[in-house]
Amino acid sequence: MTRRRWLMLGALALVAIGGAVLGLGAAHARHERSLRPIWTSLARPGPGERFDPAMVDSLPEPARRFLLHAIAPGTPLARAAELHMTGAIQLRPDAPPIPMDARQVLAPREGYIWQARVASGPMRIRGYDLFTGADGEMRWWVYGLVPVVNATGAELARSANGRAGGENVFVPSLLLPRAGAAWEAVDDSTARVRVPAPIEPVTITITVADDGRVRAVSFPRWNNDPANGPVGYTTFGIDSVTEERTFGGYTIPTRFRAGWRLGQPDERAFFFPVIDEVTYHCFPPAT
Repeated sequence: MTRRRWLMLGALALVAIGGAVLGLGAAHARHERSLRPIWTSLARPGPGERFDPAMVDSLPEPARRFLLHAIAPGTPLARAAELHMTGAIQLRPDAPPIPMDARQVLAPREGYIWQARVASGPMRIRGYDLFTGADGEMRWWVYGLVPVVNATGAELARSANGRAGGENVFVPSLLLPRAGAAWEAVDDSTARVRVPAPIEPVTITITVADDGRVRAVSFPRWNNDPANGPVGYTTFGIDSVTEERTFGGYTIPTRFRAGWRLGQPDERAFFFPVIDEVTYHCFPPAT
C-alpha cells in the first residue's frame, strides 16, 4: 500500500472518530437540554402561606421540636427548593470517595433532578439523576462524551421514590400536617412521619436533639443494585450530622453522610455532601 493511500485511510479514520465524538457530545447536550423545562416545572413556588407555630401544636413532642427549629415563624411555605452542594461521593464500595460538585431541584411530592460533576484524577464524569412521577432515569458520561450509566425502568423509579420521600427533610414545610404529613411518636427524641410521594407514600423516621436539631433520618428505600446489598427494600438515610445552616427561614442539615443501612455492620455510606446554598420557592404570602 502506497504512502498516499495510508495517509488517506488515516484521514478517513480521523474523520470517523471525530464524527463519533461529535455525535456522542451532541447526544449528551440533547439530554441536558431536555432537563430545562422539567427543572422549571419542578421549581414552581409554594402555596403562599406563612408558617405559624400553632400549626404544630397537636404534634408529638419530637416532631413539634423539630419543626419549630426547622422553620422560623412567618417563613413563607415552600413546595420546592434548589440546592448547591460540594463534598465527596464513593462510586464503588472498594474505591475511595472522590470530589463532587452538584446542584439539585427538589420538589419531593413530584420529583427531582440532581446534576453533578465528579473528578477522579484525570477522569471527569458528569451527568444526572432524574425522577418525575413514575419515571426514573440515570445518565452519566465520561468527559461529557462517553456514556457510562444509562439506566431507566420501574425499579429505578421505585428507588427514586424513596429518595424523594426522604428528602422532604430538606423542604421542612412539606412535613407540616397541612401538607399531608401524618406524624406519630416513637420515643422522646424520635418520631415517624408518613408523607405522600409520586409512586407510594414513604415513612420517614427522624431523630432530633433536645433543641430540635436533626441527628439522623432513615426511611425504607428500594435497592436495585446488588453492589449496595440485597435487592429489595432496605433502610436508607443520613447520620453524622455535624453542621446545619439557615436559608430563607429554613434550618436544615448541611454536612452529613448518607447511605444504606447506616449504623449496621453491613452499612454502605457513600455520599458525603456539604450543602452551601439553598433557594426555596414560595409565592409571596397573601396580605
